[in-house]
Formats: sequence, structure tokens, C-alpha cells
Amino acid sequence: MKKRTLSILFLIAALMFSSISAYAAENMTKTYIFDSTSKAFNYQPPVKDGYKVADIKYTVLEEKGKDVVIEEIKALKEKKAPKTKTIKSKKYVLDERKTTYQKAKKIGTYVYEARNPNDFTADNEREVKDEKGKTFKGILESTIKGDIYDKAISVDGTFTGDVDSEYFYFANSGTLYPINTAAPLWNGYQEDILTYLNLSPSAYRITGGVWTGESVSGNRLTKKARFSGTSKVCDYTATYTAEDDTKFDASAVYLSPYKVKAVVTYEETLTTVKKVILAGAGIAVLALAAAIIIYILKRRKREEINE
Repeated sequence: MKKRTLSILFLIAALMFSSISAYAAENMTKTYIFDSTSKAFNYQPPVKDGYKVADIKYTVLEEKGKDVVIEEIKALKEKKAPKTKTIKSKKYVLDERKTTYQKAKKIGTYVYEARNPNDFTADNEREVKDEKGKTFKGILESTIKGDIYDKAISVDGTFTGDVDSEYFYFANSGTLYPINTAAPLWNGYQEDILTYLNLSPSAYRITGGVWTGESVSGNRLTKKARFSGTSKVCDYTATYTAEDDTKFDASAVYLSPYKVKAVVTYEETLTTVKKVILAGAGIAVLALAAAIIIYILKRRKREEINE
């Protein structure tokens, strides 16, 4: 009889366990890869409806600093580069030990217009304006030569000869120049005229001329001329710099973040319906168990009376 009773109780316990476990919470595991600038990982996994995070296990796939990027940062108000910087969709972290600072530079430019393309030297120092229009005295840092173009010119010249002469010898040349003409001749005499006027024939070109006046002193005739033409010129853009005591430039070293694998265990959160079902199932099982026990006890009592 005792064995039979024990069997029945065991059956009741198994029924209770199977009924309750059928509605017990279930777990699931998900794996995520993320970046972290700190080794104190604090990953916030995606929310799963009906589940809560029960546990997270981390594995480092790549150490911080596998990739190193140097960023040149200009005009900082103090010696503090940004702690982090997004590079190629990743948040890199500043390596403060390897980051260096220096005084920022004021930068200004000055354009030297219409200068000799073959012979030009910019001033070593001069006053220029920075990007905000403030004037400062800078030191020449670089010069860029622009394209060569033609510029219109007007040059005065003076010629002298005897009153009765029809020609004039150019200084230091054996070329006779016709002086007794309605207008100064230039075609065929350009190189000699330019040399006489101390102008480079390779840079200047005469296209016309007029007499502007004359005078006689004794037997000497002086005639003044004005020649028009073009000169080969170009512009030079010079950059000037000076230290800025109020700002700093940084050569900032940024390190790639940790690459981490997170294995997240989610635990199912029981819904109200499941809780009601579970509670009802438990009550039903207990009631059934109580009924069976009462039945067994009554049956044993009858058997004892009959004996």
C-alpha cells in the first residue's frame, strides 16, 4: 500500500512540474559586434519585445590603436584637441601623450600685380591682412607666380640731334633713327628704342608713338616722344605668416577603438496572460493533488475499519 501511495505522489509531483515548466520563461542568445573607445564596455543591446537582458559576455576582437590617424587641427583656443573624432564612420579616441601643440600662425596674402615674369623678388617682410581683415606684420613664407599676360604701357622718351639732322644715333648703337618725321617711327626700330629706354625687348612691345614736344638750344634739337605698347607681366601671390599668441595648432593622434563581440543572453518576461495561465495551472494541479491525497486517506481509513 505504501509503495502504491508513493507512486501516486510521484505522479502528482511530475504532473505539477510539467504543467508549470510548460509556461516557464525561455532564454535566447544573440551576438553583436560593436566599437568602444573605453575598455569599460557598456554595450546597450537592442531591445527585444517580451525579453529582458539577463547577461552580457564580452570578447575583444581588436585592441585599441590598431589604426592610427594624425589630424592637423588649426586655431584651437587652448591646448585641447577633441577627445574623440569620427573617422570613416568610426569614433577614434585621442592619444593625449603623442599629440603635440604649437602656436598657431596668422596667415595673410599680398598680390604683387603686373611684375616682370623673369625678375621679381617679394618683400621679406610686409604688412598684410588675415582672413578676418586684421592687419599684421608677417614674414614671407612662399610666393606663387601667376600666368603671364599683356599689359598696356605708355613710355616717354627723349631724342636729341643737330637742328639740320634727319637722323639720330641711338646711344651705344650704330643704328640711325629718323628724327625728322611726323610721328616717331617704331616699326623696325623696336629693339633699339626699348634698349635706349632701358626696357627689355623680351618683355616689352611697341605698337605706336607720337611726338609730344620739342625744343632747340643752340644747334641742338631735342624732341620728346611717347610710345604706347604692351609688356609681358604676371602677378605674384605672396603668403606672409606670423605667430598667433592667442591660438594653437595641434598635430592630434587618434587611435582606432576596441572592436568587441558581445554575447547577450535574453530572458523571456512573462506576459499577464502567461502569468494567469501559470497561476491557474498551479492551482489546478494543487487542487488535484489535494483531492487525490484526501481520496487516498479516506480509502485507507475504510480499509482499516474493515480490517
